[in-house]
Amino acid sequence: MSAFRKLRDHLQHQVLGGLATLAATEINDVYALAFLVDNQDDDPRRPVLTVRHNTRAQVRIALRTADNTVDEPVDEPADSPADARWNLAYWLPGELVVIADSARDPIGAALRETWIRALGLWYEGGLDAEGHPAAIGLLALEIESCFNEECVRLARALHSTGTLEGALGRPVPILIPEWEHGSGTAGQTLAANPAGLAREYIDWTRGQGH
Repeated sequence: MSAFRKLRDHLQHQVLGGLATLAATEINDVYALAFLVDNQDDDPRRPVLTVRHNTRAQVRIALRTADNTVDEPVDEPADSPADARWNLAYWLPGELVVIADSARDPIGAALRETWIRALGLWYEGGLDAEGHPAAIGLLALEIESCFNEECVRLARALHSTGTLEGALGRPVPILIPEWEHGSGTAGQTLAANPAGLAREYIDWTRGQGH
């Protein structure tokens, strides 16, 4: 099996494993997932995928509406229902699963390095004066682009095979945002989902001026 297939299979297995940890009542309340990509220890050779989810109950909490599950209201309620639904700051804390982190998913981390080497993008180099890899350059940018594309590919596969719908009982959008909702946000999310599924999120991001 190729390095590419091994990484893709591992990503999907980990996402489904995370979904399997949800209680049945929570599964029924999930309306969206988010794929967040970051570099472990700011090293471009160590991209990590964090999967988060949110529920309608959490949206009500963010809006400070009457809800029996609210123990303590949020300090700063959301400005609108759309903000409560799509702004990650109001989502459930924590993560569903973290993939390819060397401590939390060492198998994934090893597969990721093998995958980068198979792409011909691996580089060696020490740290510069600011603690960043000295040999970043175009290789680091290409690693970022390729890993992001793998996450988009993963989302599309979860939808097209019916795997996500089978796990949750219905299709839900998979958001691929940045914390500051950068210029790539809408394009990646559109590519990751069937037409129209992420429309509310895309409309919200555009309303934020992105």
